[in-house]
Amino acid sequence: MKLLTREEKVGLLVVLALISLAYLTIRAGHLSLGRKKGTVLYVSFSNVRGLDEGAQVRVAGVEAGRVEEVSLVDGTPRLKLLIFPGIKIHKDAVASIESLGFMGEKYVELSPGTAGTPYFESGSTIQPGKAGQDFEQVAEQIGLVAQEVKRVIEAIDETIASPEGKQAMKQTLANLEAITAQLKTILEQNSHAVKATVSNVQHLSATLDNILVRNEAQISKIIDDLQKFAELLRAESPRLADRFQSVAQSLDDLIAENRSSLHQTVVNANQLVLKLQTATDNVNSLLSTVNKGEGTIGKLIKDETLYREAQGTLAGLKDTLAKADAFRLYLGYRGEYLTRPDKSKSYISLKLQPRQDKYYLLELVDDFQGMTSTKETKLYIDGNGPVTKREEVCEERFKFSFQIAKRFEDVVLRGGLIESTGGVGLDYLSYGDRVQLHLNAWDFTADKPHLKLDVGYHLGKYFSLNTGFDHLIDNERLSYFLGAGFSFEDEDLKYLLGKIPIPGL
Repeated sequence: MKLLTREEKVGLLVVLALISLAYLTIRAGHLSLGRKKGTVLYVSFSNVRGLDEGAQVRVAGVEAGRVEEVSLVDGTPRLKLLIFPGIKIHKDAVASIESLGFMGEKYVELSPGTAGTPYFESGSTIQPGKAGQDFEQVAEQIGLVAQEVKRVIEAIDETIASPEGKQAMKQTLANLEAITAQLKTILEQNSHAVKATVSNVQHLSATLDNILVRNEAQISKIIDDLQKFAELLRAESPRLADRFQSVAQSLDDLIAENRSSLHQTVVNANQLVLKLQTATDNVNSLLSTVNKGEGTIGKLIKDETLYREAQGTLAGLKDTLAKADAFRLYLGYRGEYLTRPDKSKSYISLKLQPRQDKYYLLELVDDFQGMTSTKETKLYIDGNGPVTKREEVCEERFKFSFQIAKRFEDVVLRGGLIESTGGVGLDYLSYGDRVQLHLNAWDFTADKPHLKLDVGYHLGKYFSLNTGFDHLIDNERLSYFLGAGFSFEDEDLKYLLGKIPIPGL
């Protein structure tokens, strides 16, 4: 067998190298000999600056094709995209021009589209999306910001360079120096108080840590119970929302029915303001006379006995005003969902609290059970004597509660009218009044008095959650319930009711 010469070997090696180079070039550039295969899509942009033919096309960041052609159609740049075979683009996809990095090369980014929608066919046009900002646009914006900063600096320089500006700057520095000296003096004089405050804060923090450590299990249980309650409340929220809407509609109807009365009240208030203005003018005239020492009142002011009596009156007035300032008024709403018989119940409350250990509670109750009464019907059968038929009739209507409460440390005793019948209540408060246990009993004339037990937990200042059992001693009507509500202090209503005498003030 004839061996190849050195020249033949070199030639053969060069041919193989050229073939390999051509193959690698075709693979790297995704070129194909002959007609290119894949899906052809068209997209138009207002500006394709920096994007050339052969640029990449990516789907969700993965290379999926090339820009085959960049042309102008009616003055608008249009791109011809060649999508690799096997890659499908949904019809709700959009195209945008992005950059690889801050100053990297441009490429076309296609959104994947929504699964289940049809795919584009070859030759279709895809909608352009929001174009990203390139380096030139960012540089232009930075230049505009730099110009604004330059103008601000020049304005500040002009202000400071003027004699008035220099004088104002000196005065400002002098004021800062004086304030700094005063702060230094205050800190030196109160260094012991500051140290004591820091020590108290540290002691309070240590005390809170000890409390949390001792009650960690109880706190964890409370959090677990709250999570369970939140899940149950989330499941029942549509029903509660419907009930809230019903209550709101009832309030709207109530306001509509009394619109004329409210209008008349406003008219009366306006007339009262006019009368008060007239009275004020008269008082000013009287004070002017008294100030001059004229008239009977002016002379009486100089009387020492009258002065001492006035001092006593003012002391009593001061005590009355102090009690009025301590008076608190709270408005609240609470809704409860009863699992048996799958109904809800709503409460609108007004709490009047003249002292910390005493308050008055008024409630309007929307109860699905209504008021139960006995209806008697006399029947005559075949001429015989009358036969009396008795049946209980339940009418759904609002009920009212009015209770007087007295607090003894952590225990509160209540009594009065509960849901339109006589009743009593007992509360136990703990954890700074955040956790409350309530026991209520009323309707003692029934075969089985109405007994209700619930536990409430206050979430912050305004909102609360509660759960418990209703009709506790009546097995036929025993029901578990969940509730949520809110309450807040109303200073405006307190002012309007300021003239009403409250026992204990």
